[in-house]
Amino acid sequence: MFPPKSNQKMNDNLKVIAEMLGFTRNITKMQFCGKDRIDETYRLCDVIGTHSARMTFVVHATEMGWSPQLVMTYTGHENYDTMRPYIALTDKTRKNMMETNF
Repeated sequence: MFPPKSNQKMNDNLKVIAEMLGFTRNITKMQFCGKDRIDETYRLCDVIGTHSARMTFVVHATEMGWSPQLVMTYTGHENYDTMRPYIALTDKTRKNMMETNF
């Protein structure tokens, strides 16, 4: 019924919708180039995309106690190694919560 959209077009549309919804707060993306830390600030609506939803789902599902194998059935990850970066995020979150609250 509807023509298929490319992933790029889908991400472009998500950015427009996010801006319309007011997702305009600034976020800082940190990365390293060798030993040099690089911080860049963006509006949330400018960096949101389909991968954001996928990552959010994986992080929240694992934080709620879902097994990695179950999460992989929903996300299409073929092996644990490709999902490990997402799980590392939840380990950081857990460590941060423990340090903050105890």
